[in-house]
Amino acid sequence: MLAAEPTDVVARVSLAELLLEGDASAETAQRVVALAAGTENETYLHGALLLYQARALQVLGLTTAAREILTTALRRTKDRPAELLLALRYERALVYEALGEKSRAKADLEKVFIQHQAYADVRARLGL
Repeated sequence: MLAAEPTDVVARVSLAELLLEGDASAETAQRVVALAAGTENETYLHGALLLYQARALQVLGLTTAAREILTTALRRTKDRPAELLLALRYERALVYEALGEKSRAKADLEKVFIQHQAYADVRARLGL
């Protein structure tokens, strides 16, 4: 399917999700980064692809690049599903933690907590 429609964002999002959930190796992460290369933040599907690209960049140890991707994805919130925005913000908080930017991580975690108190391990990360 992807070979026939290399620009089909639905196919790329689905493949990226499958790849990252099945194997978090550096090789797989590189495939996901390549799959998402050049993605613009046009629709919620593009936002989801950017989320997977950022996760792959984290696997590769490219934390600053992951932060930039997540910040780009969070610039557009209109018409984005709440669950996607929560996932993007949570991932960015993890990236901020990895970069040693504790206050920024806490700010993002607090925003997630306000919207969804039971999201992932937000409560524990906030020390609640």
